[in-house]
Amino acid sequence: PLHARILVVLEALSADERDAYASELAYHALEAHDPDKALRYGEAAGDKAVGIHGYADAAYHYGRALNAGPLPDATRRRLLRKLGDSLYWSRSAQDARRVYGEALDLARAAGDVEDAGTIQLQIARQHYTHGNTSEAIATAMSAIEILSHGGSQALRDVAAALLALYHAFRLETADTLRLLATIVRPDAPDVAPLYHQARSGAYAFDFNFAAWQDEAALYLAAAERAGEIALALALHNVADCAIATGEMRLAEQWLRRSLELGRRYASSGYFALTTSGLAYQRYLAGELAEAKRLAESALSDASGWAMSDMTSTAAAIWAGLALGD
Repeated sequence: PLHARILVVLEALSADERDAYASELAYHALEAHDPDKALRYGEAAGDKAVGIHGYADAAYHYGRALNAGPLPDATRRRLLRKLGDSLYWSRSAQDARRVYGEALDLARAAGDVEDAGTIQLQIARQHYTHGNTSEAIATAMSAIEILSHGGSQALRDVAAALLALYHAFRLETADTLRLLATIVRPDAPDVAPLYHQARSGAYAFDFNFAAWQDEAALYLAAAERAGEIALALALHNVADCAIATGEMRLAEQWLRRSLELGRRYASSGYFALTTSGLAYQRYLAGELAEAKRLAESALSDASGWAMSDMTSTAAAIWAGLALGD
């Protein structure tokens, strides 16, 4: 068959060349009815897309790999988690919930406490991202209960930090600080950004501005150690707090730096979200013409993330009303 012959030719390439043709290898393996290779190359193509923040493409490849043929439960669970993460980052909320739900059922059936807790925490993150803080809290508490039956201390610390962050968002400072005090390793790489983000949020919304600035600096330092994309997101988060507390100079400084970093990853959604945040900051600072220009720029590039459409549209409305448009 043609696809099998093309597959042989592509597999004869060097490792670097095969990497460049990951999606083609996956396609021809699937069309050649070779489930093992369709799985291997499909997952590789998905991983490659994730590496360049192409989450919609990654979701497509993981979905094809899942349909390559019968899979062991452990393999299916791994692919479902990757698919769910890709759908989450590409803002396909309903599909992500469905996929995470199937992965969670498989993890529970296998008695894999660590995996079940990890999936439950990712579901909580999704609720939080979409503004469902009460659901995020309930889901994170469920994850903590799951992890109490044998989950690692490292993941229990992550769960406590996430739950604390959600309480901070609801202005529940006492609950936030109580949960953070239970964390064994607040300096662990996976925990430190969440830990300081939660503390900075709690202090900001409690109007303890000196403590907020100290924690914001620690949050940014921890995020920077995690990589540029983590730093870009952290800059956006601390800028939101700065706007809420009236620190417009800091908000503009952080948003512009976040935007500069985000541009490197060619994510239209991130560009739109951050630009709309900057538009709102300029609006509050009284620079209405600049706010409108930035909001229009955000709207023109908002197709990547569904949630950013809402944010950038709101920014445009605020600026437009102020200008009498």
